[in-house]
Amino acid sequence: AILPEYLPKTFELLSGIILPSLKDEDFNTEKQVILEEIGMYDDLPGFTVYEQAMAAHFHGHPLGQSILGTPESITALSAVQMRDYHAEQYRAGNIILAVAGNTSWEEILKLVHKNNKTRANEPLSKLMQAPGRFESFSREFDGMLLDFTRTQLDEDAMGLLLALAEKRGLSTARAALFGGEKVNITEARPAMHMALRSRELGASLPTEEFNAMREAGDRMLELAEPLHHGRLPSDPETRIRNIVHVGIGGSLLGTRLLCEALGPGGPDTPTVHFLGSVDAHSRELLLPELDASETLVILVSKSFTTSDTLLHGSRIRQWLIDEVGPQAARQRLYAVTGEQERAIEAGVPAEHVLHLPEWVGGRYSLWSPVSLAAAAVASPTAFRELARGAAELDRHFLEAPAADNLPVLM
Repeated sequence: AILPEYLPKTFELLSGIILPSLKDEDFNTEKQVILEEIGMYDDLPGFTVYEQAMAAHFHGHPLGQSILGTPESITALSAVQMRDYHAEQYRAGNIILAVAGNTSWEEILKLVHKNNKTRANEPLSKLMQAPGRFESFSREFDGMLLDFTRTQLDEDAMGLLLALAEKRGLSTARAALFGGEKVNITEARPAMHMALRSRELGASLPTEEFNAMREAGDRMLELAEPLHHGRLPSDPETRIRNIVHVGIGGSLLGTRLLCEALGPGGPDTPTVHFLGSVDAHSRELLLPELDASETLVILVSKSFTTSDTLLHGSRIRQWLIDEVGPQAARQRLYAVTGEQERAIEAGVPAEHVLHLPEWVGGRYSLWSPVSLAAAAVASPTAFRELARGAAELDRHFLEAPAADNLPVLM
């Protein structure tokens, strides 16, 4: 509950045009009179809760003024306007109390469901016509606009959802994520892919892991530079026109997304082909169309036990050997994995194996050497800029208030 001594001042503000000279000592006897004067007593069976919530508003709770307006705007209302104001904002008062008080997350969730039920049949067009709808239901950061005006959310729902997020431990969970705690409970591992985007965020990693991550990232960009210009990294005189990326799920989808989003690259940039299904049909259609001497192959598997990837890799490696010979085949075969020895046993030269940390989940691996092909297409410079932008959003997620925080709101 809000401190009781705030309540008298609150009601003096709320009833400014009716009882502007309300004295503290009169508060307990006069509060019912105030509510009756503005025609609301019968409609506010829980007015004590309302009083405390309004006190929270007037005494600086950050959610208060975004929902209820400023004290100056409220005390300027006429008697009729104030009656309407109280009727409309009773729910908002409960929301502020839920945030500022000791309400449990279960109780807040009940309020969320109640609000949803109340708004279920309200047309979106009505919400869209509300004054200031775009300003209240959009946020911008670093050139990115999040527009959620066309959602069935009102101010009440937003306040409740933000309160629910905090009550359920959002801040604590976020700190655990960025602190390198084992938030991946199924594998008992951290999920520190943010460190791939900004090395300063990897400060909590053990030194050996941090160094391995840094070296692999640098090596990926080093390889991507000649590839971007259509050259074989180990022999700049040799032309590379095609890259075959072999992986499945997260070991393929992020890289393919980047290649599609960032475009075809420059005039000499190789074309990237993706093999992700165990079905041999796509591979058997692709290889006859390629010149093995102008093709580089990247095998991606964190465990290097993925059957689909290994089967494709075995067949493609043999194809390279048959077409260009064992030595040239080795020059054209790369792997990204957390298990270097397995990749070497499969015929990949040790110096062509890029490290993939175990704490990088497949769906987040596009920031890692898994995206060698994407860095080759876009250029190392563009890939660094991509990572920089993502790191800025990481910092925004860490530092911005929940009500303005794009990842939280999404």
